[in-house]
Amino acid sequence: MILPNDILSVLAKDVTITSSSETLLQFVVNAHIQRLNFNLRDSLSALLRDLDSWDRLTLTATISGEPISYASNQLNNELFFATWESEEDVIDDLDFVEIDLRIDKGKLKGDTVNIYNVAIFERYLQELKIFDFVSVFSSFFSSGNSDLFLINPSFKNHFHTNSIHLISDPDFKKNGNVGKIEHIKLWEKLKSVSHFSINGSNIMLPDDFEVLHKGGLSNLTIDKFSVSCLAFSMAILNDFSVLKDDKLSLKMNGYKTISAEVDLKSLKLENLPSYYNIYRWVTSNGGLQDKIGLSRNLISLNISSNDNYSIDQSVYTSILSGFKVYEKQNVKQYIDLRNKMSDQIFGFNEKAGKVIEAFASGFQKSALAVVSLYATMIISKIISSKTLVDLFSLEATILSISFLLASFLYFFVCRWEVKHQKERLIDTYNKMKTRNEDLLTKEDIQRILNNDSEHKSDLEFIDKKTKVYSRLWIGIILLLLFLTIVLHLMYKNNVEHNLNSIVVNKDSTIDNHLNCIDYKDSNLNIKLDKVSDTLKVKKKARQ
Repeated sequence: MILPNDILSVLAKDVTITSSSETLLQFVVNAHIQRLNFNLRDSLSALLRDLDSWDRLTLTATISGEPISYASNQLNNELFFATWESEEDVIDDLDFVEIDLRIDKGKLKGDTVNIYNVAIFERYLQELKIFDFVSVFSSFFSSGNSDLFLINPSFKNHFHTNSIHLISDPDFKKNGNVGKIEHIKLWEKLKSVSHFSINGSNIMLPDDFEVLHKGGLSNLTIDKFSVSCLAFSMAILNDFSVLKDDKLSLKMNGYKTISAEVDLKSLKLENLPSYYNIYRWVTSNGGLQDKIGLSRNLISLNISSNDNYSIDQSVYTSILSGFKVYEKQNVKQYIDLRNKMSDQIFGFNEKAGKVIEAFASGFQKSALAVVSLYATMIISKIISSKTLVDLFSLEATILSISFLLASFLYFFVCRWEVKHQKERLIDTYNKMKTRNEDLLTKEDIQRILNNDSEHKSDLEFIDKKTKVYSRLWIGIILLLLFLTIVLHLMYKNNVEHNLNSIVVNKDSTIDNHLNCIDYKDSNLNIKLDKVSDTLKVKKKARQ
């Protein structure tokens, strides 16, 4: 990573910075430089090789009123270098050149953003109103990131909250202490108990602003994070809240109804541990609805509207004690809930059984229909001709294969239905667990459900039985198809044999007729010869 001061020192020996600013998206510095370095080509190109690929640098120099620009994302900056070098004979050491150095960080790359000057970035954060301060980070976390790493190699300390880290070493990201906050999942739960209006994409939480290590940052910057943490804790614990600029509007429905508009600039940070501890307790280990209801009741009784809505740290202890009493009063409800979940598990067992029963019923109906068809054909053939050889004519074979194909298609329909019902069973089971998370801890739910062992057993039962019936179904279809084809081939061979027999019989009949005709012809010739001889004898006698 390069630093802007390194670039400016390459451009000239004398550098006077006139203005500078840095946000999460952009770094800008304006300067006047004198005693220019006109042999810039190699040194600047070598320096910019260390620019991170996701950042884009634009360097604009105004010489004699004419701007020339160098852009890191351009393949050819020859015009900039040629113009710069051509000014060597025109500009002397007393002339100054205006420089505009701009680094666009573009879209936030993954979960890492370069910070080119920590002091300038701090100044930017300090000048923001709380609404804008929160929005700067919210725009990053709304894209799904769980941590934000701000990298500055010259920063020797380490500042971090639960999710925002200002560090010098990018390898810190590999540490196992990051990525613990599930913003989207927690906000989905909080929406059911708290209506916090800040902006459409906000998913920030008080945890994001809890300073765990100051890292040498100024008190003004630390206070900005702490005020944001306190404001978010207060907002979530109230029923309705609106953040605008440095004002937080609140409404709480507890034993008392409280409406207020709090000036965040005058908040007492001594209240941060009280509000933040209550927030952390409310959002941990389930029971969200009951916990936040009890907290609002006790906060509304102990809040001081004359002291900018401060609460004493003892309120947190009172809430914990009150919840223990509440839990004892609700032991019966807890037992009833466990029994209800046990009944639901039994219901899931029945549903799993019904899924397989429906599939088995489809198998039985299909098998019965096909077997009935074949039995009817066989019995009728035996009664009519006492033989099975001529059972599967072409028409009968086509009809049989059509029935087998219909059974095969029906098999796929039944398999699809089993898959659909299984997915629905899984979805219903998961929703049942989610619904009970407001009343029971995740650990307790898993204990009641025996770590989902019965649910997994139901799914295995469905898969096992589906495989067994599928193999039987396909096996019967293939067996009947094989028998149909074999019997059809036998029928075909028998037909051909009969045709050949008929042809041979016809040929022998014709030969017999011909022989008979030849015999008659020979007898006729003999008779004619005898008549001729008789006539000759009579003729001689007359003579």
